[in-house]
Amino acid sequence: MTTGKAKERILERVLNSGHEVFLRSDFSDIANYQQAGRALNSLMSEGRLIRISKGVYAKARKNRITGKPMLSAAGGFIAVAEEALDRLGIKWSHSKAMATYKDGSSQVPVNCEVVIEGKFQRIISAGNSRL
Repeated sequence: MTTGKAKERILERVLNSGHEVFLRSDFSDIANYQQAGRALNSLMSEGRLIRISKGVYAKARKNRITGKPMLSAAGGFIAVAEEALDRLGIKWSHSKAMATYKDGSSQVPVNCEVVIEGKFQRIISAGNSRL
């Protein structure tokens, strides 16, 4: 399969999916490792995806002010980071501040904080936000 066809099929899957976060392995039935990588890089250069970690991508949309790609998730970086942890199979929970906020507190946590159970060596980032 050519990279162009793979790119079209990957884009179709991304657009039709309810997920905001995608792993490179999600496309293994469409293309081999190298073809999927080239297609994903092409979609990143078009501003349709943002790479948030090694082999982990998030849906993107064009920022109306700057014209640059930004995360399209309604919850922003926090929602994307949480979905990425879930998709990677990492056990995690909200920090005390975030849990209090989700329970109805009016104090909004400044940073995205989670408690990771076990070892976690990846960096999940988008723009200036980092987990």
